[in-house]
Amino acid sequence: MQRQATSDWFKVCMLLCVIGLAFFLGGCGGSSTSENPFKITGSWFIYHTTVGTTGEQGPNLFTFTQTDSANNNLSGTTSQNQFLTGNVSGLNISFSWVGSDLATYNYTGTISGDGFTMSGTWTNTSGQSGTWHAIVSASPSADISGNWNLLVTTVGTAGQQGPFLFTFTQSGNGVSGLTSQGQQLIGTVSLLSITFSWAGSDGATNVYTGAINAAGTSMSGTWTSTNGQSGTWSATKSG
Repeated sequence: MQRQATSDWFKVCMLLCVIGLAFFLGGCGGSSTSENPFKITGSWFIYHTTVGTTGEQGPNLFTFTQTDSANNNLSGTTSQNQFLTGNVSGLNISFSWVGSDLATYNYTGTISGDGFTMSGTWTNTSGQSGTWHAIVSASPSADISGNWNLLVTTVGTAGQQGPFLFTFTQSGNGVSGLTSQGQQLIGTVSLLSITFSWAGSDGATNVYTGAINAAGTSMSGTWTSTNGQSGTWSATKSG
């Protein structure tokens, strides 16, 4: 009789363990309605290109606030103080606002893994579209003023191209300068992140983003062009 009771109790314990394990695994494997949002609260310098228009426009200072973490909601203001709303899910972001022309502007994109840059595409209800990228507003940790020897690689093309001599002038976060062919460039430095762009002789807009080393003597990253090309770049300060 004692052995039977012990056996029954053992079976009950095993059953309870199985039920508990099932609940545990269900809780771990269950999916929520959205991913935890990446934190982008703060000010950002935003640049954009427009299909059919040469060059890049910006920087425009946008401010974002994440106030509703439960639903990943986003709010903020544009550089013209229009109210914007949006959503951040993981590294994905979308936001929109009504412009002074009464068109609705819709931006979608991704946030970089370090949280310092983001980029994507945009459309509006007037039929316009283009690309955009942004860099967080923070005091620069390096001054890149001077001459730089720049090397590039292009997807589909063997080897490196260059070096090309670029000249940068930095004032606060703002960057201006000249390419090796004398085109004017604009950009932004924030912490050790950099973005700059210029319109090439073919009318395409070239956008470079990357990181600067702590000494401010080298930098590297990736680039894209509105003509569909892309690749990597690196640069060394020469004076």
